[in-house]
Amino acid sequence: MRVAGFCRVLRAVFLALVVPSLSAAPVVSFGARSITASQVTQNANVVLFGVARVAIPGASMTKILRWHRVLADANHTGVVTFDLGTDVPLFSVWAVVDTTNGQ
Repeated sequence: MRVAGFCRVLRAVFLALVVPSLSAAPVVSFGARSITASQVTQNANVVLFGVARVAIPGASMTKILRWHRVLADANHTGVVTFDLGTDVPLFSVWAVVDTTNGQ
């Protein structure tokens, strides 16, 4: 059973690394309050995930913030922007995926 599970994981990693490399990856840039993905497929949906660790004002603690959005390229420009409504946290990790090609 463990071998079968390992083979499934190995296959998933292979597909995640090799197949998407056949097309161009989105270019992600950060503004003061926004994240922009360009060079995505025109008229595509783009999935955005973000996680950040931020200080709690007036306390000696931090909290974890999470974001997840599906953004549509409604303008057919190959560019989508997510406005956080606040500054992009310094300690954050972001993932952007074009749902058309998996990049």
